[in-house]
Amino acid sequence: MQNWKPSLKPIVKLIFHAVVYSIWKERNARLHSSVKKPQQVVTKEIQLLLRAKLTGLVASHVVQIHPILKGSSFLPFLDTLHQIVASHVVL
Repeated sequence: MQNWKPSLKPIVKLIFHAVVYSIWKERNARLHSSVKKPQQVVTKEIQLLLRAKLTGLVASHVVQIHPILKGSSFLPFLDTLHQIVASHVVL
C-alpha cells in the first residue's frame, strides 16, 4: 500500500474493515442464533456500509474521490470483491 496514492489508502482501509466487520457479524449470527444469510445478502450489506461511509468521507472532504469510485466503475469492483470473498471465505 506504500506505492498507492494517499487518497486511496483510507478507501482501501474502509473496504477491508467493512468486509471483516460484515463477515464477523455473520459469523456471530450463525454461532449464536443459527441464522444464515446468503452470500448475496452479506455482499449487499458490505456495499451499503461502504456507500454510507464513503458518502460521509466525501461530504466531510477528508479524501478526494479516486477514479475507481467515480461513476459506475465502483459497482463492478464490488462484484469482483464479492467473487473474491465467495471463493476464499466460507460463510
